[in-house]
Amino acid sequence: MNKDFSSLIKKTYSQQILTNIEDNLVSGSFKPDEPLKLRSLASQFGVSIIPIREALMFLESEGSIVKRNNKDYRIRSMSFEDFIDLTDIRLMLEPKTASTACEIASAKEIFELGQIINGMEHSVDDERRFMLFHYKYHMSLYGIAKKQIYNELIRSCWLRIGPYISLMWKEMGYTDSLQNHVAIHKAVEAKDKDLVFSLLTEDLEKGRDSMKKEYFISEEL
Repeated sequence: MNKDFSSLIKKTYSQQILTNIEDNLVSGSFKPDEPLKLRSLASQFGVSIIPIREALMFLESEGSIVKRNNKDYRIRSMSFEDFIDLTDIRLMLEPKTASTACEIASAKEIFELGQIINGMEHSVDDERRFMLFHYKYHMSLYGIAKKQIYNELIRSCWLRIGPYISLMWKEMGYTDSLQNHVAIHKAVEAKDKDLVFSLLTEDLEKGRDSMKKEYFISEEL
């Protein structure tokens, strides 16, 4: 096999493993402070531990997981102050990026975003699928803006915050979130960038306040 082709296959394979683990982060399949066992993950994905270790090392470098010793990787846990800081960063980045995307989105891109909303609507009884469609909608919308640095920072925030969003929605249900995103998408369809900005800001602020009430306060009791 050609050396360059072999290297490409290995890179693509490793990227797929990383994507699978990231999907588990943003879908809430992993919980805060949950240990990540190399052999268990390798068995789950049907691979050797080498690509698992490589993926975990990369995610550790990005801050979404922590390493306590050679074999003890864990999902990063956060204080409420950490959660507030991450939400503040998201409030600085996401509404602005979505507003920019709204301005320049093509009819085809808006249609594709609508298909993702349809996926959310048909997944309200399936936590993992709903969370993945939710993540895909946001990343697809922000991607239209072509703000690479913004998108990299946003993605990093989502990988850290995903396990906590899942915990919040288990208490609240998914209907409110779905309604919020339907409203955001209608504003995108109308090319109303100011409304997109305000609706997304409101959605993030509501999530922050609900998380304080449903998770962090109850954790202190």
